Amino acid sequence: MNKVHLNPRNSFTILCAEDLFNGNVAKSYFEELDLSAGLDLYDEIMSLYPLYPEIIVNRKYAVRTFAESLSDSLSDGCQVIVLGAGWSPVGLELLTRSGNVLKLMEVDRSCMDEKRELYEYICPDVKNRISFIQKDVSNLDLYDEFFIEGYNKRLPSIVILEGISYNISQEALERIIRFFSSVSSYRDPDVDMYFLLEYMVDDDLLSNESVLKRRNIHRLINNNNDPTTYTYEDIESMFTVYGGDIFEHLTMQDIEKERFDEDDCVFENDDNWIECIMGKL
Repeated sequence: MNKVHLNPRNSFTILCAEDLFNGNVAKSYFEELDLSAGLDLYDEIMSLYPLYPEIIVNRKYAVRTFAESLSDSLSDGCQVIVLGAGWSPVGLELLTRSGNVLKLMEVDRSCMDEKRELYEYICPDVKNRISFIQKDVSNLDLYDEFFIEGYNKRLPSIVILEGISYNISQEALERIIRFFSSVSSYRDPDVDMYFLLEYMVDDDLLSNESVLKRRNIHRLINNNNDPTTYTYEDIESMFTVYGGDIFEHLTMQDIEKERFDEDDCVFENDDNWIECIMGKL
């Protein structure tokens, strides 16, 4: 199989976090990707803020850790739904590491056909347990696709939304949560739907220096667009209005303390660019 050439943005993200995905499946997956288009962007961002790759690693570490702990606890089986999946292999890692994950669904507006081909090349034995839906997650018209592609109302769901909440509006994020609250109405009443979400905190919670750094880097990666930011209360209200709640909340400092000894943490409180939550609908 010829290597898959990724664009600068996708290549950059993987270059930052590649070492975090150290399982055999992820290593085989990355071997099939050509990340050369992201090298210039990586060097440019490192010149602006050398710690930025650590922020990407923190967010991916938190989401993956949440997902692993949840899937390990659901001994009767579960399904994982990755929104805005892009080229991240987190879904494939979860599917192949735990016998508890019975079904994987990935959704993105592009690259799903190419990713399907790559997954089937890397792990042909699990291809019948994976579905791909090529749709824009900010315009979720997915009812038919979800049930056609194998959404199982009898299985608990782990919905992952990582790396995209700041690229869509707050209204679009609320539509996504509303969509899954309506999907929940079809499931068996004793089956839970978990939601793992990472987001950028509101500018008012950061130092002026951090706000400027974050804005400049985000514009560089995302075609001069500013990020959508949130307070914890913004996120909490999106769950409670649909009858859900949040039962785990990590700041970037909390994530670092999970990864390192406290003395090795590098971010101060006013550098708390991102936070992660685990909620339930």
